[in-house]
Amino acid sequence: MIVKWPHTLFEEIQNIKDRKERVSYLKEHGNNFFTLTLLQMMWNKNVKLDLPKGKPPFHSPDLVAADEMPEITDQELKEILSPIGQCVVGNSVLKRVKKELLYIKILESMPHESAIIFIAAKDGNILTMKSKKYSKITKPLVEEAFPEIFPAD
Repeated sequence: MIVKWPHTLFEEIQNIKDRKERVSYLKEHGNNFFTLTLLQMMWNKNVKLDLPKGKPPFHSPDLVAADEMPEITDQELKEILSPIGQCVVGNSVLKRVKKELLYIKILESMPHESAIIFIAAKDGNILTMKSKKYSKITKPLVEEAFPEIFPAD
């Protein structure tokens, strides 16, 4: 299955006026490993990464326009993100420096704008991004689209 990079998906959702249509679009196009992981990083209180706040030093592969980045499958994204589980709080197998290096490797494997979203997600959520570019990607929207990714209160 070909999936959309987060920045592309979120930009498309931003342009949808009707909330119900946004939920439907997110369900249809965001139901993949990468997007669900990203959304959980943003708003699932049980997902905490043992990584420092802020933007780490990384080299963006985004030397071409983001829309010219190659298409990617859900399986390829799973391979990119597979080390993220090793970065969670409580994983004492890896030292923090190793976790940070894995995290930087993940960032360097995606388009720059998606990496910025990933950093914002790690730090809390994308609504804290300076430009508020993705203001329509909210926790209530995500909860409606994917209630299963949130713990029962």
